[in-house]
Amino acid sequence: MRDFNQGATTNLSTAKKVAIISKPGKPELAAILPTLLQWLRAHEYEALIDTHTSVHLKGCKLVEREEIAAQNPTFVIVLGGDGTLLAAARALAHAKIPILGVNLGSLGFLTEVALEDLYPTLEAVHENRCGTERRTMLHCQLMRSGKCIAEYSALNDVVAGKGTIARMADFDLFMNGVFISNYKADGLILSTPTGSTAYSLASGGPILAPDVDGFVITPVSPHSLTNRPLVVRDSGQF
Repeated sequence: MRDFNQGATTNLSTAKKVAIISKPGKPELAAILPTLLQWLRAHEYEALIDTHTSVHLKGCKLVEREEIAAQNPTFVIVLGGDGTLLAAARALAHAKIPILGVNLGSLGFLTEVALEDLYPTLEAVHENRCGTERRTMLHCQLMRSGKCIAEYSALNDVVAGKGTIARMADFDLFMNGVFISNYKADGLILSTPTGSTAYSLASGGPILAPDVDGFVITPVSPHSLTNRPLVVRDSGQF
């Protein structure tokens, strides 16, 4: 079970709500969800479901993904692939709610629980025999004229890209107000250890162990051979 909020503490045996987030368009959910709901009710959990889950499951409280955190569920079950889990992590970024990822996708780097292991894992969670694994997240703010016009949370990475297709961009990188480097590239990726196996890796970046306290800065198609990926501490501001 993944806990994407450092410092989170949750007693899984006291609260009685579990939220279910599902990948849209997965026909196997029609067979999976009724049995899952039966297990939850047998263990005295109230099921909260998102819109995509409600297509296959009736009689449960419907809650939009962005509002699930406000319901304070004990944990969240994500049925899908890594993309579904990334979306759930963004929605729950500040809520300190553990996420149980069940792999219905093709890759499953993040959704490690196979479908056949779902109920043994749920039993372990219910009996407090399942540990949590914390992952670092990024918080990004887009500034214009000294004002924040947009902000996002990300489990994998934040990417600064160019505005035109055939034009190289210049990126000045600062950390804690100190100039680090200038990159001439198609883009610049700031990746967490979790995201080091995603876009950063495809652009030549290194793989970091999930518990490394660092970020990876990777240029996308850089102009110069001297512009290489850089690993820095995750306590800085960029």
